[in-house]
Amino acid sequence: MAVQRVDKLNSEFKKNIAYIISNKVKDLNSKAMISVMNVETTGDLKQAKVYISIFCSDEKVKKETFEKVTSCRGQIRHELAVMMTIRTVPELNFILDDQLEHVKRIDDLLNTIGKEKDVK
Repeated sequence: MAVQRVDKLNSEFKKNIAYIISNKVKDLNSKAMISVMNVETTGDLKQAKVYISIFCSDEKVKKETFEKVTSCRGQIRHELAVMMTIRTVPELNFILDDQLEHVKRIDDLLNTIGKEKDVK
């Protein structure tokens, strides 16, 4: 039962954090697209790992955007507390998730291999 509750809360946290980042946080003003990929909360709801992907071709802008999101964690947590009706809102720890970049790189490599095969 407790695992189901945490899973349900993780889903709600993910949805609400994505909304807050895109609509409520004014300090970002970033040209990069930010996506919340996953949220993992501890069983006692005191800590949450928030995995975010930042889509941008410029690594410098990507790094600055991640730093801005991390620096706004208090505001995001406050907005989350306002939106959700739970007693405890976990401490948010943001982690840069570059899994989609790896998938894109693998896809590009497979496409390259496919084109080389067609040429032969």
